[in-house]
Amino acid sequence: MNSNEMELIAKVKNSRDMVAFHSVVVAYQEKIYFLIRRMLNNHEDTQDLLQETFIKSLKNINQLKDPGKFGAWINRIAINLVMDFKRKNNNNEKVSLTGNIPLEVISEQLVEKNENGDNSLSENEIKNQLYPALARLPIKHREAFMLFHYQEMPVKHISEYLNCPESTVRSYIYRAIKKLRIYLKDYYELTKE
Repeated sequence: MNSNEMELIAKVKNSRDMVAFHSVVVAYQEKIYFLIRRMLNNHEDTQDLLQETFIKSLKNINQLKDPGKFGAWINRIAINLVMDFKRKNNNNEKVSLTGNIPLEVISEQLVEKNENGDNSLSENEIKNQLYPALARLPIKHREAFMLFHYQEMPVKHISEYLNCPESTVRSYIYRAIKKLRIYLKDYYELTKE
């Protein structure tokens, strides 16, 4: 975060400066949109939660102790709103990872290689099997895995978002990979027959 952003956030916090708040929204809206979108299935729900994230951040800005941690703080608000939304709508099966899915991560970490050192699954086959497998993960494991692999967030930042130690985040990611391997193993075995 640069000093200009910190000044804007301080203005919002100290005097509810709406011009400064608008600048903060412009600076963060795309990143927050894609964070939410990767966890939800549709644009309309994402837009609603994006708006709710910024409203809640403005309403609770006095709870932010360090303006330099605004990014982590607002991401946490967004993640909490998504989790609340999913609980209310019993929406856990609907995991969306639209966008650039790093297939090398999926194929190298989750799907066993054949004798030639590659896997025989197409991108669509991997996506079609990965989404339901991700939906089966416990929510904390899924969050940590998605933030690490799809948002490319460092473990340190994920620990701030999930409000847990870095070792716990690493454990969540490791367990998610381990479970995804198990979930995808049956499908992979069918493709070898």
